[in-house]
Amino acid sequence: MHFEEILERNRRFAAGRTPHPLPPPSPAALIVVSCFDPRLDGLMAPALGLEGEKVLWFRTAGAFVPRESATIRSLLVKIFLFDVQAIVVVGHSSCRMASFDAESFIASFRARGVERDAFGGEDLRGWAGAIGSPRQGVELTIENILSHPARPDDLVVNGAVLDDTRGLLEPVGHAPKVTERDSSAEGPPFDGVGDAPKAPGPDRSSDAAVEEMARALRSSAKWRYEVGRLRKELVRADGPASKLPILVRFVEQVGVDSREVVEAYQQFLRGARRAGDESVDPDALLRQFERLVMKL
Repeated sequence: MHFEEILERNRRFAAGRTPHPLPPPSPAALIVVSCFDPRLDGLMAPALGLEGEKVLWFRTAGAFVPRESATIRSLLVKIFLFDVQAIVVVGHSSCRMASFDAESFIASFRARGVERDAFGGEDLRGWAGAIGSPRQGVELTIENILSHPARPDDLVVNGAVLDDTRGLLEPVGHAPKVTERDSSAEGPPFDGVGDAPKAPGPDRSSDAAVEEMARALRSSAKWRYEVGRLRKELVRADGPASKLPILVRFVEQVGVDSREVVEAYQQFLRGARRAGDESVDPDALLRQFERLVMKL
């Protein structure tokens, strides 16, 4: 549709309308952060039971809100201007930002006369705000909101992933996906983050893995801010059991910027695997992380 047609339709609209001012702004109890995918236009409000409710919608690519960005600043402004008390972050199962195809993206912008260097030297997935999965995007967004220094203490933040085929919500928490196995009890092994390959071998030296991980983080667009925040959190943490989830969450967050970071972390995990059952030894992993932080 051309702009002239929009203007003509507007003239017809205004001609038959009695002028009246907008009502005064009123508080809203809830903001829903959701994906800007237009396929969700007729689905999201009914699926959440929010049709006709006083709700503020905040739509972004992949329902993702990066930590230090104009997006999170706009969200905070909305929270304060409308006295918002709660946020629900809702990703959706077929989100294209989770299956971001850099090659197709490149082909699309080049077809419209834009060169690659217009996007800078950053990884295109990071530039676009791609997410590892709809669930991870929701988890990181919740964490980014809750950890922001301007977030009001009384703000409640929850999240879910919408199965956009069935219309069913799966609740998502923001706690790090890390647990330590109690050596006195039977249970599943500590798996670290993601689906790391279990590569056996007699040589368990982790020096190369630590170096590669440090190099990958230094190449990430976010690493300077994230490492500075990481160091502050580690100072406040009390003991290895508190530090380990912080360190693993750090990798999850920075990994959204770069697939290279995720791949380096898979290798990094191998250096902390137990020789017997190939599960990750939390103590060994913590030692590796401490060496990594020193190199950053």
